[in-house]
Amino acid sequence: MGKRGYFYLIDAFIGLSILVISLLVILSFNAFQPSPSQTMTTLDDYMNVLLNTQIRDLDNAYIFSLRQSGVVQDDATIFQQIAMFYVDGKYAYARDTIQNVSFGLLPSHKGFYYAVNGTMLYNRSYEKFDNSSLVLVSRKITYVRNGAGLNATVFGPVLTEVALWELI
Repeated sequence: MGKRGYFYLIDAFIGLSILVISLLVILSFNAFQPSPSQTMTTLDDYMNVLLNTQIRDLDNAYIFSLRQSGVVQDDATIFQQIAMFYVDGKYAYARDTIQNVSFGLLPSHKGFYYAVNGTMLYNRSYEKFDNSSLVLVSRKITYVRNGAGLNATVFGPVLTEVALWELI
């Protein structure tokens, strides 16, 4: 008669442990809602890096190789250099520059694209931002000047669009 009590006790512990584990699993799957302020801060910081960092200040193997071959201007900012590549029709250089500079700056769980005058130069995510619950876009207008002094040629305006979104 006393052994029957053990079976009920063990059965109760098994049932309680299944209930506790089920609750832990259910409660651990919280619904993630992207934070607009965090994504906006990330986009602002990224744009500030592009607008304020000169090519000579970058510690990047790809940029270093472009500097050694004379393809880039050391005193130009990253943003200006990408616009110059676009104006000169060097889309591969522009794409590779965006890819190499953006690699450590933007989190991998965010989608990202970079377009100039409606031409998509780089898209890191194959997932469309149409499926995302939050898409932030930053647009900048710039003019590109080739040469110096009276021989300088000005191209523009060049409309640059950078979008950042949460991947689902």
